[in-house]
Amino acid sequence: MGDAMRAIRRVRAAALPLTAGLFWLAGLTPQATKAEDLLLSDGWGLKATVKTHQGKGLDNDGYSSVGAVVGHLLDNGSGDPYDDGALSLDLRGHIENNGNLAFTSDVIYRRPLDSAGATLWGLHAGYDWREGEHGDFGWINAGVEYLSPALDLRLDGYWAPDTHGVVEKLIADQYVGNELILGELTERAAWGIEGEVGVDLQQAGLLAENPDWQLYAALRGYHFDSPLDQEAATGLRGRLQADLFDRVSLVGALGWDTRFGGQATVGVSIALWGGDAAPDRGAGAPAVRRQTAVRLFEPVERQELVVLTEGIGDRFTLTDGSGAVPFYHVDNTFDAGGAGTYEDRFQSLAEAEAGTPEGAVIILHRGDGTTSFYNSDFHLKNDQALLGAGLHGEVTLGRRNICFLGNGQRPTVENPLDGNGITLANGNLIQAINILSIDVDNVALPNAGNGIYGADVRDITIRDVLITGDGGPKGPTSDAEDAIQIDNAGGTIDIDRITVRDVRDDAVHIFGSVAGGAATVLVHDSSFDPGEEGLTMRVSQDFEMTLLFQRNLVFNTGSSGPGVASTGFFAQLSDNARLTATITDNVFRDPAIAGVGGITLLANGTDTALDLVVSRNRVENFYRQSIAVVQLGSGTSRVIIADNTVVNTLADGMILPIAIRLNNASPNGLCAEVTGNSVTQPIAVNDFSAGPLGLFASGNSVAPTTGAGVTAVPQGSCPAP
Repeated sequence: MGDAMRAIRRVRAAALPLTAGLFWLAGLTPQATKAEDLLLSDGWGLKATVKTHQGKGLDNDGYSSVGAVVGHLLDNGSGDPYDDGALSLDLRGHIENNGNLAFTSDVIYRRPLDSAGATLWGLHAGYDWREGEHGDFGWINAGVEYLSPALDLRLDGYWAPDTHGVVEKLIADQYVGNELILGELTERAAWGIEGEVGVDLQQAGLLAENPDWQLYAALRGYHFDSPLDQEAATGLRGRLQADLFDRVSLVGALGWDTRFGGQATVGVSIALWGGDAAPDRGAGAPAVRRQTAVRLFEPVERQELVVLTEGIGDRFTLTDGSGAVPFYHVDNTFDAGGAGTYEDRFQSLAEAEAGTPEGAVIILHRGDGTTSFYNSDFHLKNDQALLGAGLHGEVTLGRRNICFLGNGQRPTVENPLDGNGITLANGNLIQAINILSIDVDNVALPNAGNGIYGADVRDITIRDVLITGDGGPKGPTSDAEDAIQIDNAGGTIDIDRITVRDVRDDAVHIFGSVAGGAATVLVHDSSFDPGEEGLTMRVSQDFEMTLLFQRNLVFNTGSSGPGVASTGFFAQLSDNARLTATITDNVFRDPAIAGVGGITLLANGTDTALDLVVSRNRVENFYRQSIAVVQLGSGTSRVIIADNTVVNTLADGMILPIAIRLNNASPNGLCAEVTGNSVTQPIAVNDFSAGPLGLFASGNSVAPTTGAGVTAVPQGSCPAP
């Protein structure tokens, strides 16, 4: 629905300038004009205007307008229809270039100040509304006018009745002690005041009179502000208007202010009215170029769009149900023995490990840019978060979504020889840091050497983290450790926007082997360049795993050769395990040498269950098979392989390249749908047991080759495992 509304707004925004152009072209032809063109029956007057403004303005990038002034003379019966002036209504609708709507309204009273009708004074007031990105806004406007043949003076004021505005998000505003002070980033309508001086250059004697055109210049000064924590907008704006044949006005404006900066507006205003002759006021009455009849029903000149300002409104301490959320700071440029406050920071991660409670947020500062004091195998406690101080993004803390506006600079944690970079506990969040893994396998400590490691942990989020190795040779001959390894996870494991490069072993390695355990793993929007697998999953002992692997880029640029385990994605099930996996919208690519496959799943052992969707992936340059599912033992699998692109599967000695391979050696069987895949090499489906292998195939660029025991099934008929 949101996309549809945005499309409709774009159509509206494009249509109105075109309409304005058509009206403009229609108004270019000079026409005979007279006062009767302006005045309708019984003293009514009407002026219609269509115009477009493009270029930077006060908190807008351009808008188009259509409007009209309709009014009535207030005749007291004196015989001069203009003596008592006119009461008018000025209504204008606007469409911003982004599709948002606005309107302007004024009730206007204007009256001549002298018997000749050459000079008028006026009052106007109304309500303006504007559709913002986060809510709707309005203000009340009021103004006074002094309009003479040569000189115009205008003064306008704006007041926003909504004194709070719309809160867009919470900002991490400042640290004080062990607390984080939040600020409400708020959008609201500004209050403002502006004045304008305008000169008719012909009437002022600065230009020669011309019956077909006149030139008008104005200078406007303004000040817009709000109670939000921000700079006010104070500036000047110059306007030049050429009136042609009392029909067409060409307008250009330039300005600058202290908040919104340089401004430029260009536009065309088309007035669909007449009135070239002054009313008959008797002998001796002066001939006025800007006639009373015309000026009584002019549109109001003022700020048309509600000015929206954005800044920090209310401030308060971040709390949860038990009080203020504790924040601790680590900075290796401080002396040892600090209290961990923002003003007196811990020097090392070792101090933070010893001095922070469960549930604390640890802010790691970049310090001197080295890994000094950040290389101790930092063990997080339950529900702790480790955040880089340069974090620029959104984080959920204390059950609130908070936007951090850091400078993007990252601290680096180093992996020590006898440990991991960071060791996880339950409920941890890690975001916006770098991890340097020295990438050496420690035989005496088999769970050491990873960038991030966790065992028997649950509900982990690892987001926006860069993990790099030491640049040594990659591949299994190095026998190194992983960028991220998590054993027997529970709850939800969210691995988001991770970059792994020059790590000798796997980018992410997930084990699930606790009887009756269950976990949901999300790996998305990441880039992996490991020596072996991009993601390895090993699930056993009645463990139930759910996986979404989405929008990742996986390179396998290690030194592994043909037949060596180097796979973009690899999963193995055994011993009653269940895996429900969706692998979609990824790119698996090996521009150098790779191992046994791009996407490989192996289900063996007793009563395993695999429910798999592989869709919309691109797989390039892998040995043996690019996408492979092998069902062994006594398990059952349901597989959907749809709309993938497989390019250049490579031969491995006597093993011929297969784009998609499905093998069943289980008496319980495998059922597959293979549809819409673009491949140039074989799709092989084989049954090596007495169990059933059902296949629905359609729309593939190469028809599958099937062995004995493969039977056709209807689409959608594969049973859940």
